Amino acid sequence: HYGPYGHPFPLDEAQGCVGPGWAALVAEAYDLLPDGSTVQQVKEKYGELRFYCSPDVVAIAEIEERSLTVCEDCGAPGQPRAGGWIRTLCDGCAQCG
Repeated sequence: HYGPYGHPFPLDEAQGCVGPGWAALVAEAYDLLPDGSTVQQVKEKYGELRFYCSPDVVAIAEIEERSLTVCEDCGAPGQPRAGGWIRTLCDGCAQCG
């Protein structure tokens, strides 16, 4: 898959843009991309995984929504937590700060 300006945007690089707990979600999104897709950006925003690609893949929106229930740090069940920066974390990771 390619990033902006036609440069490759490999899966491991995309996974490095968010916490390790979301690596499987990013891999799942990559699996849904048709050949020749362009991935512009992968990031966390307001505690949710954001995946910007062309063409749009409707099923990726479900993965983004599901990220609100997965700890970004460890992958355990989590929930969005405020504290200056909204992050989706499990109880254990939220206590570790």
